[in-house]
Amino acid sequence: MKLKIKNVKEINNLRFNIQSDKELSKKVKSIIKDVKNDGDKALIKFNKNFDNYKSEELKLSQSEINKIIKNIGLESKNAIDEAYKNIYLFHKKQMINIEPTTIVEGVICQKISLPIDSVGIYVPKKLVSSVLMQAIPAQIANCPEISLITPPPVSNEIIYAAYICGVHNIFRVGGAQGIAALAYGTSSIKPVNKIFGPGNAYVTEAKQRVIKSGVAIDFPAGPSEVAIIADEYANPRFIAADLLSQIEHGEKSISVLFCECQKIIKRVDDEIRSQIKDLSNYKLIQKLIKNIKLIHTDSLSESISYSNFFAPEHLIIQTKNPRKVLQEIKNAGSIFLGEYSPESAGDYASGTNHVLPTYGYAKTYSGLGVMDFMKQVSVQEITKCGLKRLSKTIQKLASIENLPAHNAAVQIRIGDKQ
Repeated sequence: MKLKIKNVKEINNLRFNIQSDKELSKKVKSIIKDVKNDGDKALIKFNKNFDNYKSEELKLSQSEINKIIKNIGLESKNAIDEAYKNIYLFHKKQMINIEPTTIVEGVICQKISLPIDSVGIYVPKKLVSSVLMQAIPAQIANCPEISLITPPPVSNEIIYAAYICGVHNIFRVGGAQGIAALAYGTSSIKPVNKIFGPGNAYVTEAKQRVIKSGVAIDFPAGPSEVAIIADEYANPRFIAADLLSQIEHGEKSISVLFCECQKIIKRVDDEIRSQIKDLSNYKLIQKLIKNIKLIHTDSLSESISYSNFFAPEHLIIQTKNPRKVLQEIKNAGSIFLGEYSPESAGDYASGTNHVLPTYGYAKTYSGLGVMDFMKQVSVQEITKCGLKRLSKTIQKLASIENLPAHNAAVQIRIGDKQ
């Protein structure tokens, strides 16, 4: 687990190579083709083959939904309700509408936000939190059509979470076939304008393929990851717990510690080996412990530099003054400050979104938010006097670009002839 990096470019070697192999790409291409050609018939076939689910009912009926929400366990209901409240509160603040601005007298411009007409959200099996993280911003954006797909059988908790988010189009279908259904439509599932959600390599490959047909996606995705910046004041027990919690996401998920203090690194290493024994999924974690990287740096400044280059999905800052370190962070999907801010809180209930850019995409992408479910449209209103004020500028620029009709569209409005 312990490493010493000699060159910042070695940071790239910390991640697994997730380039789609030819065999996987070929399989996904075939799956998409089947869904395009055979629609629901193909989805039912794939449900049987991949999920051992034999029912031919793809969409949950309203009566099924009503029955389940009435019988949801009280503890599950309360936990989902609390998470919903916190996530909704944080995301509600993200709505943006720019007030009309007078550029010059007679020229008024503004930008308005409009919901995307139809969106599809992919929820991996049992991940109720992924329903909340996607459906709540879609609900706040007021998207008219929200379709949720998830591998069968669908858990009661996912159905309840979808219900309180106002999602009634719930479909028993997962994988690449589900993405294809959202992109191209079937008898049961209407095609959508934009697809959201995390998934395995097949889901990721399918999302990359369907965008070629004009369907938008949230952003490229890779295995989940966490980086921790720590100094001599950090708590080794807490760091070890966070590193362990991240790798249980999957076989290619990674946890990285950047720390200047050898003593802390040693204690973290000891804590990892101690805490792992108390986990119920000990055998799984034992296989994945190699995905934890403890990197000794020469200084806190170097730790920050390495982290910025790594651009982690999640970044935990356990230092004496985390707010000060925050000022130097350039790239991260979501940041957790101080020793009592575990990544688990952001995954479930603090209010921020856990659908985040991975694999270094935090250098250019943001985590999921309300505006991802909307498009911003510019609006301008110009009077005749305002157009006259702009006319010389328009005329000159149209002349430079050799577009005389652009100039004529102005001149015909402000000329003497009516």
